[in-house]
Amino acid sequence: MWQFLILVSVIISIYILTRISNQSRKAIKGNQIETEIVKCKVCNLNIPQTEAIRVDGAWCCAKKHIH
Repeated sequence: MWQFLILVSVIISIYILTRISNQSRKAIKGNQIETEIVKCKVCNLNIPQTEAIRVDGAWCCAKKHIH
């Protein structure tokens, strides 16, 4: 009888731990912000759009690439 109770408690513990783990993964994924990647017209470096500089419809990765 004790073995059965131990087995049930282990199964319940594993179930609870997996639920907690899945909830934390969903919370982390929900906080991510999607950002578009653009290419510098001078050096072809891929950079997030939030860090790039737009010049005449094209993207640059640094101020020194602006002509």
